[in-house]
Amino acid sequence: MAQKAVYSVYELTDYDEIRKAIAKAPNKDVRRILRTLVNACKRINGRPVYSAWEDLYVFRCYTDEPMSDIGFSHYGGGGYLLITSEKLFTEFKIPEDWAVSLTAGSGETGRVYGFRAEIKQMEGEWSIHLTPLFHKIPSYLK
Repeated sequence: MAQKAVYSVYELTDYDEIRKAIAKAPNKDVRRILRTLVNACKRINGRPVYSAWEDLYVFRCYTDEPMSDIGFSHYGGGGYLLITSEKLFTEFKIPEDWAVSLTAGSGETGRVYGFRAEIKQMEGEWSIHLTPLFHKIPSYLK
C-alpha cells in the first residue's frame, strides 16, 4: 500500500497546529520523534517552527535566551538520541535502519538559540540530522 506524502508550503508556529500536522505524517517513527521534539521545546518555553514537504520534515525550536552547553549524542545501533543543555534533557529512540548525523554545538557559551531537526527519506532510507541554531528567531516568525 502506497503512503501519501504530506505537503506544506508554509511554516507552522503554533503548538496545536504543529501537533495536528505531525499527526498526518504517514510514518509512525517520524510522528513519535517529532512529538518528542515538540514537547521538549515546550518544556523550555521555546518557539517552535515546523514545516514538511513530501518526505522532509523540519522542526526548529528557538529560545529567547541563549542556551549554554547544548549537546547532541547518539548511542547504540539505531539506538537513542539525546539533546542536553542546562535547561533541557530529552532522549528518544531511533529505529535500527535510520542514519543519524549530529552537528556539534557552539564552543562559545551564549551563542546557541535552540536546535533544528531534519528528518527525511531518500531512496527509501530514513535519516535524522540535529544541529544547533546560532541565531535568534527570524523577525518574520515572531
